[in-house]
Amino acid sequence: MSATRRQIFLSCVTVEFGAHRSMLKDDLSMPQVHVQEQSDFIQGGGKLLELLDSYIREHCEMVIHLVGSRTGSSVKLDEIRWLLETHPDFLERFEFLKDDCEAWPVTLSYTQIEAWLALYHGKRLQIYFPEKSDPALLPADNPQRRHWQRLTDRGENHIRLLVV
Repeated sequence: MSATRRQIFLSCVTVEFGAHRSMLKDDLSMPQVHVQEQSDFIQGGGKLLELLDSYIREHCEMVIHLVGSRTGSSVKLDEIRWLLETHPDFLERFEFLKDDCEAWPVTLSYTQIEAWLALYHGKRLQIYFPEKSDPALLPADNPQRRHWQRLTDRGENHIRLLVV
């Protein structure tokens, strides 16, 4: 009898954590553990947010979310519309994201929304931040500080320091 294969999604901004993401992916990958990241989703006929939502909802058991000082690429407006049509209760559960979802341009990044999709779909969310850039010390108007504050205000207790 073979053991169940675990699926992990590694969520982080490439320009800030690209090298670390590769090392983490290699370190976490084992015969019974498969690690995916955003760059594994080839842009084809589907929209990136649809692919991420589907993977997190249907395949993933845990999202490891690295929060640094960089926000990453903003979600496209048509993808936000798709998300809200597909999951009409999304803003009921995360009402504090309403202004970000309605802003033009959209102020939520793919990396940020990966964390909210994990929580929305009831997946385990492990949140890490680098020792040298504590998000709580960023300027008050920084989108990553707001993101970090929203996660901690929800009482997410899976927050860990990442020493890099």
